[in-house]
Amino acid sequence: MKRLLHLVLALLVVAAMAGAGTWAYFRDTETSTGNTFAAGTLDLKLRGEGEPVAQTVHLNPDYGYDTSKSPAHVLTSGDLDALTSSDDERYQSGGWPGEFSDSQYLEFVFPSIMDSVSIESVVLWFEWQRTGVIEGAKLVFYNDDMILGERDLSPLPSGGVDRTEVIDLKNGFGIDTAAKVNALKVRFQAHDKDKPGHTTSHDWVELEVQYTAAGGPAWTDGGLTETLVVENIKPGDASGAPVAVGVKNAGSLGGTLKLRATDILDEEGDNPASETGDTDEPGELSRYLRLAASLGALPPASGTLDDLTAPVVLGTLEPGAEDEVNISWFLPPETGNDVQGDRVRFTIEFILEQ
Repeated sequence: MKRLLHLVLALLVVAAMAGAGTWAYFRDTETSTGNTFAAGTLDLKLRGEGEPVAQTVHLNPDYGYDTSKSPAHVLTSGDLDALTSSDDERYQSGGWPGEFSDSQYLEFVFPSIMDSVSIESVVLWFEWQRTGVIEGAKLVFYNDDMILGERDLSPLPSGGVDRTEVIDLKNGFGIDTAAKVNALKVRFQAHDKDKPGHTTSHDWVELEVQYTAAGGPAWTDGGLTETLVVENIKPGDASGAPVAVGVKNAGSLGGTLKLRATDILDEEGDNPASETGDTDEPGELSRYLRLAASLGALPPASGTLDDLTAPVVLGTLEPGAEDEVNISWFLPPETGNDVQGDRVRFTIEFILEQ
């Protein structure tokens, strides 16, 4: 019995020693650093007109016609080049008559500008000098063949001395639209009663036009205004061509594009005797006016304004994708007289979500 006890103790000691030995081992550690998680983005942009752009252009004549010479002379490219700057290169007229004559003139026509711009100012710079004794000179302004007015250049400069006329054509002669700028003709005329045949020389002719042009299409996060403005509609009316609103997913994730109507404000407006139904505020137009919106070639989603307060799905936009939402409207014939004189204001909200 005693031996057996020793054996047991011996075994326990060996087990304990073996257990202690498991804490001694080799180790090699490597690390993986820089682990991050990043959420993707949905970034919806709408396409509208960019900010107006102010611009100044300097237009030298691109056509000239001189009837002071015999035969009449169409200005060459070299003649026109002499008029582009204030230097010693000049265009020499023919001899001027003893009296002003509508048949004898030096005419200048200028390059065209864009029709859609808003004119801020139009100024003519006209540098010239007389040779010999010229007794009178004037500039006559035409829109096509209609005379707008003239400017007497008296007192005349001394012979052989340059003078630059600076004339405000917008305020002085009504050149206030792009169409009028493009139709402008400037004619110079001179005379010498005592000694007909004296000439004039012309050094610099320039039209300085300042205008504001609409900015080109631009993507914006700030929303659009007055996408739909319609007046005097009646039951049965519908939009013609749909209004196109450009949409773009500038984010890194694809998303579902939805549309809804918000901030709906019905106003009763006028109440003619023929109006039926509820004539108290607010109006009822949002109950009847229907909008349809389609993303690209996908089938449209539609409903009354009141229906569209709940978002409707238009389609999907993948990252970087651009498309157009085409919006049209319709006032059903069965609307009847209930909405006479009513007005509704609302916001169209575009939503991109996963």
